[in-house]
Amino acid sequence: MTGQAPNLHLASSKNHTVQLDNDPQGVILQGKYARLRPLAQNDYGYFYNLSLSAENNARWRYRGTTPSPERFVTDLWNGVQAQFVIETPEPRQRAGLVVAYNADMANGTVYLAALVDNDYHRKVWPMEGILLFVDYLLQNWNFRKVYAETPEFCAAQFSSGAGTYFEEEGRLTQHQFFQGKYWDYITYALTRERWETHGKAALHRFSEMS
Repeated sequence: MTGQAPNLHLASSKNHTVQLDNDPQGVILQGKYARLRPLAQNDYGYFYNLSLSAENNARWRYRGTTPSPERFVTDLWNGVQAQFVIETPEPRQRAGLVVAYNADMANGTVYLAALVDNDYHRKVWPMEGILLFVDYLLQNWNFRKVYAETPEFCAAQFSSGAGTYFEEEGRLTQHQFFQGKYWDYITYALTRERWETHGKAALHRFSEMS
């Protein structure tokens, strides 16, 4: 995480395309509201606490366990294709993390996970950050599907986009125990075709919001 700081160039808030200067060591993606920036060492403590918070402990990867800080940092980068910090509108503050992991380049698939700060769960603009990240993945790699996994008790967050932006592709029945019962574990898939026909339009709508 050391070395010379890269030159960074902001993306256009109108078309959300990724803009790189002549030094492609780093990139910041920015929409009208949300901004993505690379994860840094000084973010580790923040996301350690966020992932183990009461609201996220059962949703994120640890499922109730409490890893050591050292293991957390190792896990944070294990199998990761790309990840960015979501930042709030001005003044910029950390609001979440988007991660692409378990990329299968031969078959054109990758998994996506998003961790949003509890203070911003009910805000609209964190979705802009997630959509920016999906656009980033599909621009940089020839993925044909982006998968997202969730326990059934978190599936409500996917309900508004199901059937339009993505679809349920798999379900492990009664797979995860939480709060006294077993829940299904669901895999959703967003295809490149659905992104081109529906996802990009949803991203561009943020630039039209007042």
